[in-house]
Amino acid sequence: IIGTSEERDQLRKLFTEIEIREDDFEGTFTVMQQIIKIIHNADEKEKLNLFLTAYVENNPEDPFNAYYLLMVAENYHENGAYPFATHYYERILKNYPDLLVQGLSIHNICLKYLIQMIEEPEIRVNYYKELMARFSEPDDLYPEMDIIDKGPVYYYMAKTYEELGEWELAVQA
Repeated sequence: IIGTSEERDQLRKLFTEIEIREDDFEGTFTVMQQIIKIIHNADEKEKLNLFLTAYVENNPEDPFNAYYLLMVAENYHENGAYPFATHYYERILKNYPDLLVQGLSIHNICLKYLIQMIEEPEIRVNYYKELMARFSEPDDLYPEMDIIDKGPVYYYMAKTYEELGEWELAVQA
């Protein structure tokens, strides 16, 4: 519980609201958004990360867990804690279904950040491949989803293949 006395009172009410809602994940998401906003505005990213990871741990069936972990990953990323950010981006990709948030795919966001942060070309090229396979064409289920520009992705994938000495694959890309 942080912030002004008014914010602390509001947080107490919101935490109680989460406990009441139990299996109403859409309602809980709305309450979580309010909590996240208050803690984020107080610039308490460590506390926000702790709150979100504890919530995900205690509510594994919540369909919005990928979103909550994305917030944790982005907090670590903003603070320069790249190994922690990488861990959470990869965890989202491996363990949670994709979600669209304001028209953006959470998995797409994770892949783009991982490509920027991962130094090992063997791993990075696999992220490029996954990005191309999943986000280069419109999806029937999500036609409004953000589609990548294939040109730059192929170019940088080729550069990554060059780092690996895979000249034929670089030329193909």
